[in-house]
Amino acid sequence: MKKIIFILPLLFILSGCTAEYNLEIYNDRFKEDIRIEELDPNKFDNDKEGYTIRGLLREEYNMDNYYYEKKFIEDSNRLLLKYNSDFSLDTYSTSGVAQRCYDYFNVLEKGSTTIISTSIKNKCIEDYIWLDSFVVRVKTNHVVKKNNADSESNGVYTWTFDRNNYNKKGIYFEYSDEKYVFNYDNEYTKKVVYIIVIVGIILLVIGIIVFVLSKKRTNSNKI
Repeated sequence: MKKIIFILPLLFILSGCTAEYNLEIYNDRFKEDIRIEELDPNKFDNDKEGYTIRGLLREEYNMDNYYYEKKFIEDSNRLLLKYNSDFSLDTYSTSGVAQRCYDYFNVLEKGSTTIISTSIKNKCIEDYIWLDSFVVRVKTNHVVKKNNADSESNGVYTWTFDRNNYNKKGIYFEYSDEKYVFNYDNEYTKKVVYIIVIVGIILLVIGIIVFVLSKKRTNSNKI
């Protein structure tokens, strides 16, 4: 069965300030954490083709993106726009804005494997003068089979795109639907705790049963 899921949000097209797209795939749920941040006050109101970074972030924040939890921080030293979401595999497919960045961007379920892949050229870098670069980070509790990330550290796979490589590479990320990383984000510790609790409960129940039976036997001997 093939499912097409567009997953890169519109925020990548907005500005040349720091842009991050963080995706966590956890038990086939897609959790997005998107951040666009500018820390140089001298750039807040610079005009490019009739737009400023401050104006664009305000406009995007006020747009009706009902499936995102949004937060906009605007002070004298920082502009920060944050988007968060938590989609299932099916509901995530309602977001088609990845077409703005890629001619081809999908998630293909093939047997027990899921493959995320894109076309080579990133149209957002090419078309939008505000966007100098952005970073994509993916982490998952599924076992990763193949990927073409620029780097991997502690289970986080990172791609960095800029004007020098936007038309030379895409994204490829393949993971198992059925195999999981045992120690993902302290899951090992949690499982050990659960096991200890369960074993403790079992031993407690056995102890109570033994105590009750022993007391009954003692009372029977007295009679």
